[in-house]
Amino acid sequence: MRTENYLPNRHRLSVFDLVGNPSGREKGSRGGPAEVQPDMQAGAAFLVVARGCIRNFCLNAALLVDGGSSEAVHRARVALRRLASAVSLFGSLMPDEQRRELRRRLKEVLGPLGEARNLDVFITRCPSDELDMVLLSGRALELRSAAYARLAETLSGPSACRLPVDAVEWIEACAHASPEAEEPVHPYAARHLEKRLRSFRRRSRDLEAASPHCRHRARIAAKKLRYASEFFLPLVADDERRAAKRFIDALKAVQAVLGELNDVRVNGELANRVAVDAPYVAFAAARLARAEQRRGESLVRRAVKARDRFTREEPFWKGWREEA
Repeated sequence: MRTENYLPNRHRLSVFDLVGNPSGREKGSRGGPAEVQPDMQAGAAFLVVARGCIRNFCLNAALLVDGGSSEAVHRARVALRRLASAVSLFGSLMPDEQRRELRRRLKEVLGPLGEARNLDVFITRCPSDELDMVLLSGRALELRSAAYARLAETLSGPSACRLPVDAVEWIEACAHASPEAEEPVHPYAARHLEKRLRSFRRRSRDLEAASPHCRHRARIAAKKLRYASEFFLPLVADDERRAAKRFIDALKAVQAVLGELNDVRVNGELANRVAVDAPYVAFAAARLARAEQRRGESLVRRAVKARDRFTREEPFWKGWREEA
C-alpha cells in the first residue's frame, strides 16, 4: 500500500504534504523545520513536534493496513503515544473541545495497537523448546492474528484515516491563536519540564513497596518526562548537549525497567485469558504466570537502582525561564 493512500479518497494527499519530508527538506506549502528551533514560540514548537509524530504514524499505519509486522505495530504505537504526550504538553494551546476530541480519536487507535503489541510481547515469553509452551504460543498466535485483523480494520476506518488531517489542521489553527502560543519556547519548555520532573519524582518515590498500578503510573510519568525532554533537546546548547543526553539516557533506563514490569503484569493477565479461552493450555499458562511473577521481583530491584541513578542527573533546562 502506498503511504499516500492511507487517507480517504476525498483527502488523498501525500503524507509529506501534511507533515513534511522525513529527510528534513520539507515539501510544499506546509513545509517547515524538522525540529524545535531556539527562536520558536510555543505554538510553532507544538506544530513541529506533532508533524513528526504524525509522519511516523502514517508511514507505519500504511504497512499495518497491508498486514504489517510487530515492528510496525511498535513504531506506530510509539508515534501515537508521543503525539498524545505532545497534546498533553501543549494541550492548553488548543480549544477544550478539540483537545478532548483528539484524545478520544487517539485512544480509538491506541487501543487496538496496544492489544496487538501486548500479544507480540506475550508470544516472546513462551519458550519454543517445550511442547506445552508451544501449544500456548500457538493459541496466542491465533489471538494475535485476530488482533491484527481488528487493527487493520480500525486503521482503514474513516475516523483513523481522517485523524492525521484533522490533527494537523487543528494544531495549525491553534499555533498562533492565544497569548500562550506566542510565548517563547524556552520558558514554556522549562515550566512544563519541571512540572513533569516533579510528577515523576513523586510517583517513583517508593517503587519497592508500590502496587503494580502505582508503578504503572510512575512509568507513565517517566514516559511523559522523557518524550518532553526529547522534544526540547534541540534547544540545548552544544556545550551542554552531552549532559542533557545523560539525563535522557538515565531516564530511558528507568522507563525501560518500568516497562518490563508492566509487561509482567500484562503477561499474567493474558495468560489467564488464554487459559480461559483454551483450557488445554491452562497448565502452561499458569507456569508462565508464575515465571513472570518471579521475574517481576528482580525487576523491581532493578527499577529502584535505575531510579537512584537518574536522581543524580541534573535537569538540563536550568536558566531557560529567563530566555526570551
